[in-house]
Amino acid sequence: MANQGISPAMQGVIAKLNERTKDMNTKFVCQFHFGEEGSYVLDLSKEPNQKMAPGIAEKPTVTVTTSLETFLEMLSGKVPPMAAFAMGKVKASGDILKMSVLSGVIG
Repeated sequence: MANQGISPAMQGVIAKLNERTKDMNTKFVCQFHFGEEGSYVLDLSKEPNQKMAPGIAEKPTVTVTTSLETFLEMLSGKVPPMAAFAMGKVKASGDILKMSVLSGVIG
């Protein structure tokens, strides 16, 4: 089973990001680290578009580290991504232009 070992909350994140990015016309790889929930890659470099899956990217364009709780708050619109970053709840590194694209997808 593909989702074995993935929490229901994380499955929801994967489904939501896959839906929000399915028609994107940009190419990059984002590495997410969610603490105890593990590490996931959102690969926007492939056609037909992109899927988020557990794993570690060899050369991510953007790396985001946060808790699953904070990420869910951003996805739901309760906390804007830039506010979460400013509060220290999100750490990010890599290509700043791609981070702004990602921020628009998340929040």
